[in-house]
Amino acid sequence: FTLGRIYLVAKKYKEADLTFQRICTVVKEASSCPYGRAMVAAQSGDTKLALEQLEIAIDRKLPNPDRLKNDPMLAPIAKEARFAELVKKATK
Repeated sequence: FTLGRIYLVAKKYKEADLTFQRICTVVKEASSCPYGRAMVAAQSGDTKLALEQLEIAIDRKLPNPDRLKNDPMLAPIAKEARFAELVKKATK
């Protein structure tokens, strides 16, 4: 997960997405895979995919849902109404 985030900060979106997809292959039900893909999608401007992946991550039980609303990698989608709904769902 950390490597994917490093790629993301470096704006190497393809490498980041491939790294997070690898997590999906190795640990199929891990929340870190769709969460990572949501960050990549948010940073690359794909709001729809970001929200879809974020919902999957939340359904898989994020380990720290209280940090969700302040994650800078999700900032591009933070003003979306659906994002607020998902944050509420995650922190219930």
